[in-house]
Amino acid sequence: MEQQWRDFWNERYAQDGAFFGEAPLAFLKDSVSLFPPQGKILLPADGDGRNGVFLARQGFDVHSFDGSSAGVQKALAAAQHYSVPLQADVSAVEEFSFTPDSYDGVVVSYFHLMPDLRHDIHAKYVRCLKTGGLLLLEGFRKEQLNYSSGGPQEEEMLFSEETLREDFGMMEILRLENSVETLNSGRHQGDGAIIRLVARKI
Repeated sequence: MEQQWRDFWNERYAQDGAFFGEAPLAFLKDSVSLFPPQGKILLPADGDGRNGVFLARQGFDVHSFDGSSAGVQKALAAAQHYSVPLQADVSAVEEFSFTPDSYDGVVVSYFHLMPDLRHDIHAKYVRCLKTGGLLLLEGFRKEQLNYSSGGPQEEEMLFSEETLREDFGMMEILRLENSVETLNSGRHQGDGAIIRLVARKI
């Protein structure tokens, strides 16, 4: 299954252009001032690098990873194009070493996992943050099954306020909101049921 997943994303990231568009997540762009200047930011499953490269261009110390080697190659090429440093590793989330108390921020963009794995990985996000570090997460909530703009088709992989409060209840939740918005980012097109979280490690 893991190899099938890698093949799936390698095929998509190998296509011409940025698979989800070149612009960073608007939520991230609007929230970037929350991070300390030149802070160290981790981006799990950053694909071909639209968010990681954006943060690197803002002067942050960026560490990203993705299971797709094709995606990571594109991210590194984009960083080279803009002449910014970027540490980008090829790694499945289960294999990545989340060093405790190491990051000022973790940014999670539309990275959906099965419940047993999700709970474990979300706990690792928290552990790898420094005290006072921020988690930013945006993804599809369960109502996304009513829309055709992308995302998993398995309801259990989609987010809800309840699951995020359960997974990140040990943090100070600064913002947790739902919306239906028109998406225009590469593969994600049309109305989508979105959830966004900002939480601080205490």
